[in-house]
Amino acid sequence: QGWLELALIAKDSQANLNAQVVQLDQWVLRWPEHIAANNLPDDLELIRELAANQPRHVALMLPLSGQLAKYGKSIRDGYMAAYYQAKDNGTSVPKLSIYDTDQHEQFISLYTQAVNSGAELIVGPLDKRRLSLLFDEIITVPTLALNRIDDYGTAPPQLFQFGLAPQDEALQIADIAFLENHHHAMVIAPQSEWGHKMTDTFSKRWTQLGSKVIAESFYSSQKDYSSSIKNTLLLQHSEQRAKRIQSLLGERIEFLPRRRQDVDMVFLLARPQQARSIKPMLDYHYAGGLPIYATSRVYSGIDDPRKDRDIEGVKFTDMPWLLQPATELKQLIHQEISDSKKLQHMYALGVDSFQLSPRLRQLKEIPNSRVYGQTGTLKLANNNQVERAMMLATIKSGKAQLTPIADLRVSDEPKTGATKDGQFISQALENQANQDNWATN
Repeated sequence: QGWLELALIAKDSQANLNAQVVQLDQWVLRWPEHIAANNLPDDLELIRELAANQPRHVALMLPLSGQLAKYGKSIRDGYMAAYYQAKDNGTSVPKLSIYDTDQHEQFISLYTQAVNSGAELIVGPLDKRRLSLLFDEIITVPTLALNRIDDYGTAPPQLFQFGLAPQDEALQIADIAFLENHHHAMVIAPQSEWGHKMTDTFSKRWTQLGSKVIAESFYSSQKDYSSSIKNTLLLQHSEQRAKRIQSLLGERIEFLPRRRQDVDMVFLLARPQQARSIKPMLDYHYAGGLPIYATSRVYSGIDDPRKDRDIEGVKFTDMPWLLQPATELKQLIHQEISDSKKLQHMYALGVDSFQLSPRLRQLKEIPNSRVYGQTGTLKLANNNQVERAMMLATIKSGKAQLTPIADLRVSDEPKTGATKDGQFISQALENQANQDNWATN
């Protein structure tokens, strides 16, 4: 019981280090004879130190004008909402300085100005161009960039990269589909740079797991949904066989086309309006029984039973901010900020930036340490990039409903042929507990 209570403390109050310290003190009073009372696990002992040494001055460096202004302002407002909620709850909060990165041509000079003004932690920048400039600098304070760059060399030790990269979803979908015993995928994606990049990311991960991408179907517009899907399902082969048989018999025959049988799941890359046409098209072409997995792009973020009945049964990943019942903070943002529902992902990114800020050292020094945020379960990879594991939902009766999944990430990938059911079961149970914890909070 003592260990279980301690584990709950480790996962509770993710945005409030001071509250966790109070919980730890209360636990020690309840369990004075417990073996951990005088020797707390490393991650909990570190929480005391983090609480005592939280940054006293934070600089937000975001685009508040220019082309990215609507994103920068949404992130800022999400951060500020979390900031003032913590302050109203009696939590000590740092001094805050806000810089508009689009008002200064020389970003490094502005960054240096923020550090020289006493900032002990930087949140930003948002765009990749400014982020790339930091790779060539000596970073002296922890910096939480709100984007990430892959294959650009080694980032400075104090530079952390946290973004909403869609590729993370492709990787997670591959893990989920594999754990649900699918091994032969058909990919349906738009004929675009994004569509090919996501397809490539999924395919590489799928192959790592010992599975195969059997077919790819790329669409350009609604006009070619049917022909593209029909050709990929090889229905024309079935029709040609029927014609040959009819020719041999010399008379008409009753015929029902048969799709290819070497595919056991579909990975769908589409927006809501596109998916609502593609899913019925799969049904029409005799592929209605294939499980369909999609990314968060398939879901608008707002339940629409009348329209989403056309994507019934589709499974997709998305962030807790959208799939969980609205928190007090989310309700406040929607009430106070008009049109906030259009950029919900950005507000969630701002909220999680506030939560992550004092915990970067915890994620870096404690293996497998996690923050259960509004954009997903967050952990730090070896390259100081924040990885997100999102929730899985299924469209049922036209609404998004949570579906338990195993909590696998790229860094935890199983070796083909060496996986164990017990490992997957324990991960699935942990993930379900995490979902329950989100709902409770």
